[in-house]
Amino acid sequence: MPATNAIADQSADWAYSALADWGVTFTDRRNHPARAVHAAGRGDIRAAPVLLDTANDTGATGMQRASAITHLGRLLPEQLMPSLPLWLGSRDPLIRLAAAEAIGQLPPEQRQALLMPLSQDPVLAVRMMSAEQLVGLVPAASGSPGQKDPFEALFREYMTVQSQHLDMPSVLTQLSSFQQARGDTEAALSLLQSALRKNPEASVSRVNLADLYRTLGNEAAARETLETGIALNADDGALWFSLALLEVREGNAEQGLRALAKAASLEETPGYYHYVLAVAQNDQGLSTEALATLKATHRAAPGQPNVLAALMQYSQLAGDRQSAQRYRDELRATVQAAGLQ
Repeated sequence: MPATNAIADQSADWAYSALADWGVTFTDRRNHPARAVHAAGRGDIRAAPVLLDTANDTGATGMQRASAITHLGRLLPEQLMPSLPLWLGSRDPLIRLAAAEAIGQLPPEQRQALLMPLSQDPVLAVRMMSAEQLVGLVPAASGSPGQKDPFEALFREYMTVQSQHLDMPSVLTQLSSFQQARGDTEAALSLLQSALRKNPEASVSRVNLADLYRTLGNEAAARETLETGIALNADDGALWFSLALLEVREGNAEQGLRALAKAASLEETPGYYHYVLAVAQNDQGLSTEALATLKATHRAAPGQPNVLAALMQYSQLAGDRQSAQRYRDELRATVQAAGLQ
């Protein structure tokens, strides 16, 4: 295996430590951008100020700034707005592209005005991203016979470019989401089915297909889709999580809890799956187990406000006021460190 592949598979923590071993010095180890990116990937909202500083640092590379914008959008989208217009107007296409992607984390009413200028961007990748973000905001056809869709040319370009890569399951899945947003459910269904014929282990395609079947009211097909995927790859946490939600919707609480536990066990960094598992445990009267799940999650990946809030609430319900107060104080400190207060 080439050395570059071995390095690419390592974490941000590994890279940071390796650079230190090679003699690279950093003025502030705790707040270095590499550490912030790693922390953001673990759901730690305290990384937000460093990410924001990096995104606005004109001395950083375009790649560094774009990465910071992407991680900030996923972590705390409410922190994007003050700087988004600057990023969208950047001369660096990497920064514009990251900003366009991050806009997808904002409420729909905030997106369209920000995205409209990007529909004419000189860089194809930026136009493609703006098309994906705009499609769900614009009606598929105008209500007035003489009025044209203002983004018709953009959407046509998107379809033309993507149609050149129909041998790739990932592209078929992207096209499916695009068509579903345009209201063409039949095309979306066909594209996802084609993606799975090409790669039966395509996780995102399979989860999206199950969700689409559920939207169409075909719960049996949704179940079959997920169970077939699990039979092919029992270590796919996303499939177990989707199956758990299906079980809960159908009133199968015990089966849902087992599937959630399996999904959580496959989660690389304890986070959302563990949080949902704890909520389900508590709802089923397993309050001790719920607290244990939350405490383990918090120890492994601190800085997640939903986990701290649940720890505070469940400790209060258990009569442990001292722990509830401690988690309340930690939640307040975490929110302040994230720049939210």
